[in-house]
Amino acid sequence: MDKRADDEPTERALDAAAYDEQWDRLGDFIKYSAGCRHRRRLIAEAIASTGFRSGRVLDVGCGLGETVAFLHDELPEADFTGVDFSPVAIEGCRTRLPFAQWALLDVTSDSLDDRFDLIICSEVLEHLDRPADAVRNLRSMLVDGGWLIVTVPHGKVHATERAIGHVGHPSIGELQRWMTDAGLTVRSTTCWGWPGYAAVKYLANVSPEKSLDTFGNGSYGRISRLLNSAAYLVTGATSLPNSQRGVQSVLVAQR
Repeated sequence: MDKRADDEPTERALDAAAYDEQWDRLGDFIKYSAGCRHRRRLIAEAIASTGFRSGRVLDVGCGLGETVAFLHDELPEADFTGVDFSPVAIEGCRTRLPFAQWALLDVTSDSLDDRFDLIICSEVLEHLDRPADAVRNLRSMLVDGGWLIVTVPHGKVHATERAIGHVGHPSIGELQRWMTDAGLTVRSTTCWGWPGYAAVKYLANVSPEKSLDTFGNGSYGRISRLLNSAAYLVTGATSLPNSQRGVQSVLVAQR
């Protein structure tokens, strides 16, 4: 049987109040950190592989809206909706990004009464107790022929990740089964980040509390921004585009 990539016991998912607190302090981390910037790049590349250029786009687990803001520039003809189960996140998005529609949604238990041409679900499934239920709800919100792009961390669940609510990191096999069981066809899977980005994650967890306090707590100053920009360039140059040892999975599926 296929298991999660690490053998440590899984935690329980955090509630909405815990994520409300996180979004109050993680804004600059989501905006500037190397990992988050690479994920947005990988999502854009995955979208390009589908040929999608215009239509209705849904970002599930939108957080502070950085992915929607990024894709709005990449896909100027698309219409965007973002959902999250954190009221703080959704209210912030409504204020900062009024060009999109925003709504509260717990994708584990519910779905919108609407259909979309493209759904992004980035860094969400690893936070959930019932990710397979969420995938079924994602499928229900896709039009026939619509695309789903999922990103999740791959491999070991580090202390810094458990601190922000990661329950477990699914293997590629698990992701594929969830998609197939939900009635989706997997078109591609990749694992990015070996060895460059993987090394950064391990370095950050030599002293996880210090890393979280320095980079995951409030606004970034000039030095923090420069360090993250350097990390983005270095990890981009030193990470293979696809490797079984990669630490970032990207899956493209279609209804």
